Amino acid sequence: MKRIKSILIGALLTFASVTFAAETNESHWFHFDTPDEIVPSTMLENHFAYDAGIAAAKNGLWLAWLEFVPGKGDELWVDRRGKGGWLSKKRLSAVPADFARPTVTLDSEQKAWLTYEAKDTDGNWNVFVQSLEERRMFREALKVSDMKGANINHQVVAFPSDKGLCIIWQAGSMGQFDIESCYVNEGGMPQRTFPFPRLPKTSPDCISCSLFQNEWHPSAAAKPNGELCVAWDSFDGESYNVRVRNLADAPEKAGVIAGTRAFEGNAQIASDKNGKLWVS
Repeated sequence: MKRIKSILIGALLTFASVTFAAETNESHWFHFDTPDEIVPSTMLENHFAYDAGIAAAKNGLWLAWLEFVPGKGDELWVDRRGKGGWLSKKRLSAVPADFARPTVTLDSEQKAWLTYEAKDTDGNWNVFVQSLEERRMFREALKVSDMKGANINHQVVAFPSDKGLCIIWQAGSMGQFDIESCYVNEGGMPQRTFPFPRLPKTSPDCISCSLFQNEWHPSAAAKPNGELCVAWDSFDGESYNVRVRNLADAPEKAGVIAGTRAFEGNAQIASDKNGKLWVS
């Protein structure tokens, strides 16, 4: 009798295992909606390439990316890509190092700029900018951040009627993060003043430097009249909120646009052609 029971139990377990395996193979744990459109992609030549930034110019696509070198670090690359492929692929880093967020931005004159973050030998992360010359050669990179610590998560804004840029980033110092900015003129030089009458007279400008809260993940947008508006995440010790400031206003006028007890963060800000701001 015991032998018969053992055989029956074994048969049931086998049947259950086969059934479970069949269901697992035939069904999916996650079901996704059918996409409206499938866009084919092309992988870059090196499968270690990652963290790419892209900008669409009139004469092709500008790309900047990192290529991981095992055991050494990352290389920083940039080039413009046309219908026939690369036009002049260039490695900007002399030796592998620690880089992040390579970003290509086109200004109002369609001139390309490269910004990125890099770690120095003391462990500090800094934000750098390079402008593109006529023969697709970048000038020497210039550092725009001026504080020790982690200057990271930068964003770049091109003004509608100006050839320069404004770079926004989160600066880590004294155990907390603040939001800072710097104007870069058309020659690629960090500038101590903004060329707009309704923007701060000094640069880098501390957009939000509170001693009582952490601030990070900035997003910026330029209005048609040249005003610069920035949104960012903040934590005041009790709640995660989203704050917004128009740089034409004093720092203390930064407002909270999402401040409930729930988590609110990762905001993105944009301006339409009429200067109306949208935050998501």
